[in-house]
Amino acid sequence: RARKCSSPSAAAIARQATRLTAFAESMRGLDTLEATAVEPAPLDLNAWLDEAASDARAVVQAASATLTVARTNLPPLVAVDARALSRIVDNLVANAARYARATVHLALSWKNDQLELAVSDDGPGFDDAALKRAAEPFWGASKGAGGHLGLGLYITRSLAEKHDGSLCIANGPGGGALVRVQVAAPRVPNGAASANSAGVATTTGTTA
Repeated sequence: RARKCSSPSAAAIARQATRLTAFAESMRGLDTLEATAVEPAPLDLNAWLDEAASDARAVVQAASATLTVARTNLPPLVAVDARALSRIVDNLVANAARYARATVHLALSWKNDQLELAVSDDGPGFDDAALKRAAEPFWGASKGAGGHLGLGLYITRSLAEKHDGSLCIANGPGGGALVRVQVAAPRVPNGAASANSAGVATTTGTTA
């Protein structure tokens, strides 16, 4: 005797529709990402970090955690794509806030024309599989609650590589996740550009 199947609830149908919509939008986003070229321009790193930290603090506080920020050896101006850099920090902070128990740490440093952005948290950290695969698109264990599709680290890696950089996934010495991104960020000579209030600089001509 055939067993009667129950009809899915309206809520279940709505959830499935939401997931399908999110997946379709993610695929379109990946196509856009592949076609996107980074456009380095003079950027005031200190001004940019002030704004990025303010946005990050709101995200971390919403997760009932605390954000700490550090900066090391930042020159006045470097050539970097500010939009790509902001997307990177947004992705890393969102991931860290999702798993942090109490603290997320954001650090920005510069050396030898390389900019390093590091985000760490005091959560459970990455397991062995995640250390190898977390930056793959749509990897299962990287899919979080709330409709996240496991794309944040993949997008971050792609943007870093487009910027002649790299992504490193690790666990911190005291536990918790640690993600470091390096991108090319050559120093802009003094007088070559002046930054506006958002930190993005405009060329004004070189000095003699």
